[in-house]
Amino acid sequence: MGGFEVVVLEDRNFLPRERASGEARRRMRLSAGAFQVIAENFPRLIPDLPERDIKDKSKGDAIAKSLVCFQGMGVGYPGVNP
Repeated sequence: MGGFEVVVLEDRNFLPRERASGEARRRMRLSAGAFQVIAENFPRLIPDLPERDIKDKSKGDAIAKSLVCFQGMGVGYPGVNP
C-alpha cells in the first residue's frame, strides 16, 4: 500500500496502455523512487497539497483499521468458546 497515484485527462493521456487489454490507462500508481524523479525533474507536475488534507486521510485510515480489527475479533471469538 501507499505510493502516489497519477490521474490524467483523456486528451493528455501519456500513460502506457494496459498489457492485457491494450486499453488506455487513466490512473497509475508510482513508487516513491518514481515520484522523486518527477519531483526533481518536473516539479510543476506535483500539486501543492495542504498538510491538513494529508492528515485528514490518515485519520480515515486509522478508523478503517480499527473497524477491521473489531471484525476480526468478532469472527475469531466464536471459535474460542467451547
